[in-house]
Amino acid sequence: MFTIVMRFVTGLAGIYQGWLNTAVTSASIVAVWFLGSWFRSRRERKAATS
Repeated sequence: MFTIVMRFVTGLAGIYQGWLNTAVTSASIVAVWFLGSWFRSRRERKAATS
């Protein structure tokens, strides 16, 4: 019984780790894309005003 519970826990931990890695990766990609577009729009606005 104990080994079944441990296997279940480790399986859940593995799934959680995979989801966490996916979430972190997608969040960093979105953050980089957002910062890049924000910098680009700021530069374009600065060029338009001058």
